[in-house]
Amino acid sequence: MLMLSGTACSHGSSSSAQLTPDQVNRYVQVKGATASLTRLAYLISAADSTVQELSHQSPHSRTFRQLVYGARLGWNNVVVQLNDFTQAQAVVVPELTTTVGLHKTLATTWLNELDALRMHPPKSRQALLRSLSGPQKQELKNRYLLSDTAAALAKVTCALQLKYPVLATPADAATSCGTAKQLAANPAT
Repeated sequence: MLMLSGTACSHGSSSSAQLTPDQVNRYVQVKGATASLTRLAYLISAADSTVQELSHQSPHSRTFRQLVYGARLGWNNVVVQLNDFTQAQAVVVPELTTTVGLHKTLATTWLNELDALRMHPPKSRQALLRSLSGPQKQELKNRYLLSDTAAALAKVTCALQLKYPVLATPADAATSCGTAKQLAANPAT
């Protein structure tokens, strides 16, 4: 069994903490989930931006058709990123299960709506906005999940880095803990 020893600081005192392979694996899972969640947030933002641009187009224009395809590609990328999360990550951060599941449902809803718009373009911009409103409402309802999951990941990262200083530099640990504190102080609404 590989054992690394490190010193963890807690309220000014130090104690010896031994790092086991299971704890290293937990840290690796958390860091991987954090990277995947960051990519997911960027991909959702890109897909949303394309849908926003789409909502300003005439439903019978060439730009409209191109943006429907672009938005569909964006939401498909979200699905691909959601499939990047692993069961091992969900064991370490249980919030991932709900976040990933509901966002897969959301992405599927967007893809279905975009397919419907592609096959049957609406007759007016008002009809287009009505078509987009369902997925948009669902997305707004689920938005807090990304923040809650990011807060949970930051909290676990901070705790592991403080307990096992060998996992991160003091500056990285301070950044992780600062992020955890900020996310905990500003819950999503």
